Amino acid sequence: MLWLSACGFLALAGAVAWFVLKPYLDVRAACRHREDGATGWEIIEQLRGPRIAARKLILFARLASIFSRDRQRQQIAIYLMGCCGSEAIPHLLGWLTKGDPKTRVSAADALGVTKDQRAVEPLLAVIGDPDADMRLWATMSLRKLVVLVEPVRTLYSGPIAEAGIVTLDNDPASWVRVEAAALLGETRDPRAVEPLIVALGNEDRAVRWCAAEALGKVGDRRAVKPLIPVLGDAEPGVRKWAAHALGKLGDTQALPALEALAASETDADVVEAARRAIEQLRTGKGTCKEERP
Repeated sequence: MLWLSACGFLALAGAVAWFVLKPYLDVRAACRHREDGATGWEIIEQLRGPRIAARKLILFARLASIFSRDRQRQQIAIYLMGCCGSEAIPHLLGWLTKGDPKTRVSAADALGVTKDQRAVEPLLAVIGDPDADMRLWATMSLRKLVVLVEPVRTLYSGPIAEAGIVTLDNDPASWVRVEAAALLGETRDPRAVEPLIVALGNEDRAVRWCAAEALGKVGDRRAVKPLIPVLGDAEPGVRKWAAHALGKLGDTQALPALEALAASETDADVVEAARRAIEQLRTGKGTCKEERP
């Protein structure tokens, strides 16, 4: 009987080691590789693909909440779950709403790389969160989804643009407004034009240059006249992106201002942007939507 009990104990210990300890250690090693610069998708392959990786990462994230020394790696594991795609969505949505602040932010970050449109509405729900980090990562993840998943731009352009406009207009954190401007540019939604034009006069230079870049991406001719004075902005980065946007918009009324900028500018990057924009306008390579009434 004692021999049988010992065998049973060893079998149980082996099962625990195989189903709990080994996955836990696998993910710890994967997190170290992430810290060393490996991409999320490389690590998922290392963990034997999305389905198996998701199970290991979920187990690790839950156990890491108990062992404080692995809390930082828990955040990495939650991000890596996003690279598992749809397998991880239910768990990430749970952490988004019920986790501690760092876990919620990690879940918001991870949802941006799931390439799953089911993440859009939960992210929209937290874009006005009291936590500035949550607002930032929710906005960034929405931008990633718009870029990575074409149906997201098609199906959710309106709600995402509306949320981005509210954030750009009202968020107290400048770094969140910067990301909101970038998000609006990726939506290509015409409703973003007027708020982005207003943002060209924002006191924060990063907001101004992101607004200029976004207007170039939206591609609406209403932005041409407001962008021309921005070529004289005090910040070289803003002048550069204003020139870049005017080249993309393709309206030749910007030519005199761009030529004057190219002749007088001392910053090499701005000169290059102005010359490229001039070439685009002269050759008709800019792409501009028709002006809307």
